[in-house]
Amino acid sequence: MYPRLTIDLAKLRHNVRTMKQKLDQHGITLVPVTKVFLGLPEMVKIYYEEGIEMIADSRIENLERTALPLKKLLVRLPMLSQIERVVTSSDAALVSEIATIRRIDQTAQRLDKDYEMILMIDLGDLREGVLVTELDEFLSQLPDLKRARFSGIGTNLTCYGGVLPTEENLTELVACHKKLEDRLGYAVPIISGGNTSSLYLLDQGDIPPEINMLRIGEAIVLSRESAMGNTLPGMYTDVFTLEAELIEVKQKPSLPWGEIGRDAFGEVPNHEDRGLMLRGILAVGKQDVNYGYLEAPPGVELMGASSDHTIVDLKNGAYQVGDILSFQMEYGGLLQLMTSGYVEKVFR
Repeated sequence: MYPRLTIDLAKLRHNVRTMKQKLDQHGITLVPVTKVFLGLPEMVKIYYEEGIEMIADSRIENLERTALPLKKLLVRLPMLSQIERVVTSSDAALVSEIATIRRIDQTAQRLDKDYEMILMIDLGDLREGVLVTELDEFLSQLPDLKRARFSGIGTNLTCYGGVLPTEENLTELVACHKKLEDRLGYAVPIISGGNTSSLYLLDQGDIPPEINMLRIGEAIVLSRESAMGNTLPGMYTDVFTLEAELIEVKQKPSLPWGEIGRDAFGEVPNHEDRGLMLRGILAVGKQDVNYGYLEAPPGVELMGASSDHTIVDLKNGAYQVGDILSFQMEYGGLLQLMTSGYVEKVFR
């Protein structure tokens, strides 16, 4: 069946092992984020077999997919409407709101379960987290907790605002950690210094030594660090490959004719006249993946897409209807392809 996404489990295993060894050398715990592949058990099993003890995901549904004895961290702030499910199906969550902390503790008491929380600090990226300037006031409002407990403090950078992790802002996180411990009166073991975008600091030797956890997704599955977009040495970039089938191959003009209005997505297209070209149509479209996230094979150029079709310039290559083209992808493309129910997932 096409389109399909092939997943090379041997290459994934190599990447997990390589990343774990890299972080182990620096005394940093690797917590893989599994959301980009929906927490599929076949892949989570690889992480477990390579010695991973905790996985992280933004969706509780994905964490519920595995029955393996792994600790589970929810890395999207819990919805109040979902707290019972969160406490039941995970072991820890990122938090930034007093109301959420209180509800987690109440639910943990009722379920007779101990539960861990990581307090998130906003260091400028303006996604989740308590502002540093408001931390003292926030800590003064913390309720007495009976079954919920803070196991860590953390931050998230680059995902929304593009703010890079630096030695300076992660040192600020370390200072916030001391304030949290002073307020609680007990040791808080985890300082989670961000995600894949923090790896470049590790390579430069600039990550503060107190940072002892990183939540890593993209670097494992695509071998790419997200701060500078560099490929990581010694790891596979082609764990995932999109395969799509050509359903039309014809010599056609490159410039549409007639009066131009809005396309199917409400945009007015701007086309370049390149003369005649061998145009192919692939049976995959924007409902599956934005073509801008794809990397075309040599001799093929991505031209555009509608909901269910992607147009390619085949550069007069020897292609025919029924041929399969293979593509690599960026993180956003992988996320979309994994989420699409119209794209078959095949393990090899």
